[in-house]
Amino acid sequence: MSEAGIAQETANALFNIEAEINERFKTMLANDAMLTLEMELHEAKSANFEELQSTISGPALMVLSSIEWNENSGRHVFLLREEEANALVAQITAQNEALDSLDVVFANWNVGAGETFQEKLANPPTFGEPQLETRPLNAEDVQEGDLLLIYQLKFDGSEYPVYRIASSFWQQMADAAGLEVTAVEDLAESLPDIDPGPIQVENVKFDDLNDEEVGSEAIGSLEMLYDLKLDLVVELGRTKKPIREILELARGSIVELDKLAGDPVEIYVNDRKLAEGEVVVVDDHFGVRVTNLLKPSDRIKSLGSS
Repeated sequence: MSEAGIAQETANALFNIEAEINERFKTMLANDAMLTLEMELHEAKSANFEELQSTISGPALMVLSSIEWNENSGRHVFLLREEEANALVAQITAQNEALDSLDVVFANWNVGAGETFQEKLANPPTFGEPQLETRPLNAEDVQEGDLLLIYQLKFDGSEYPVYRIASSFWQQMADAAGLEVTAVEDLAESLPDIDPGPIQVENVKFDDLNDEEVGSEAIGSLEMLYDLKLDLVVELGRTKKPIREILELARGSIVELDKLAGDPVEIYVNDRKLAEGEVVVVDDHFGVRVTNLLKPSDRIKSLGSS
């Protein structure tokens, strides 16, 4: 671990926040793309153009994203040597053909970083869409005060060095994130021990409700909720597919559902079945004609059940 030109407290904050981002990054790629990939920070220091140019020594794949935080506007740039970037893309594509470009991979890193800072800062940063460029590094790519973070990207038994140039306020964000968060464990330790004393527990007996009570008294008590908006979903059908077939889906693929042509569609309110119907077209919009409703007592029970 190296932190050339960076205060120790800031270096600690950087490594802590990067470790959290890496965990989110790994989880998202594992869940969404079925890839076991991680990017661990090994070194953080002040960026120097000549040193970085000598290290890259040739064309680089650059993934550029804008960053906005408070009144600061900047960017960060991921860099890989061109031949190593091509080798990494080939490895990833061999496992998931849909991921044929590294901008998608680093877009996930941006999402992980955004979610991490959102938990720690009242005003978290926002990231722009990644843009790809392949070219030699030039002096304009490294600004005064920029930070250089060096990672080891690990995937399928291979390791690739990844360099990230970040605007100077990235250090301020890391410091702010470290200051604004109080760990739950620390909070618990600061609370005094309280003896609640004996607790009185009594059994409560509830009367059984019949359908008539549910259908009249319960409906009347719902009037105060009439303006509350609920999600209404019409389900055309469902099916299950193995992961292999899901990954092979492409534009023009046809997914066969479990319902037959002419079968009624199901209408759900807040994930609870309310009715059945048939699909119609109303002024160029799809609609549903209700053909069968649950009885009122069942509807109320359905909406209230967990």
